[in-house]
Amino acid sequence: MEWLEMAGAVLVLMAGAVALPWLWARVGAEKLKTVWKWTCVSVQAAEQIFGSETGERKKAYVREFLRGKGLRLDEKTLEALLEAAVRELT
Repeated sequence: MEWLEMAGAVLVLMAGAVALPWLWARVGAEKLKTVWKWTCVSVQAAEQIFGSETGERKKAYVREFLRGKGLRLDEKTLEALLEAAVRELT
């Protein structure tokens, strides 16, 4: 089981190495910092509020939270940020 965990960690690092530069170029440095902060906050809040409920309800909560902060993101960017924030949480 340890090799699976190590392989998972390597994959997460590789995904981060690809995703972060892509996001950086797409969104911009300052906006990315702000978006990242609010994405992490909203993902943690969704986990607390909805617990073991489905991911779709949690995603909808995060989308609405970010919209409430005036942050509008395309689906691909939002999905990448959500995945990274969830990984950070675990």
